[in-house]
Amino acid sequence: MEGKEAIIKKIIEDANLKATAIIDNAESQRTALVDEAKAWANEYERVQLEEMNKDANDIVSRRITVADLDVRKILLSAKRSVLDLVFVKAYEKLCKLPKNEYLAFTLKMITAYADDGDVILLSSDNVLSAKDFESEQVFKSKKLSVAKEKGDFIGGVKLINPVCDKDLSFSAVISGIKEDYSLKTAEKIFG
Repeated sequence: MEGKEAIIKKIIEDANLKATAIIDNAESQRTALVDEAKAWANEYERVQLEEMNKDANDIVSRRITVADLDVRKILLSAKRSVLDLVFVKAYEKLCKLPKNEYLAFTLKMITAYADDGDVILLSSDNVLSAKDFESEQVFKSKKLSVAKEKGDFIGGVKLINPVCDKDLSFSAVISGIKEDYSLKTAEKIFG
């Protein structure tokens, strides 16, 4: 029986050696697969963090750009409001001129823009009347007349004739000045 037992022992030893080799091989494959999975996971995490940081930086950059634009819009709106207020105050100041300065300013405009035979349309503020113009040289030399009705504007006058009317109202004067001097006024106010 000894021969039998030796064969069985040899078979068991060979089986144990084969099982150990299979286990060792499986362990080494497992270790390699785990290491490979960890490396892939680390690389995936690194790539995802880079993407996330890039996306976060892009979002922050866009938000900063939008905020910058909003600030510029608000600042521009505030500057426009200040400029508009400057011209509103100029208009109000013209309308509140003492009568002699009001008349002198209006006569200067009439002298510059009136054509022979124009009719002067007075503003509804009743500061000036037909009598204020009758003794003036320009009134006589250009054969001007004053309309009986008043205009639907405040400050200044309008010159009416069949060919073309001229708006010399204070609001029209300020509008013209506003177009010409807005940039210069903004530079003086805001630097």
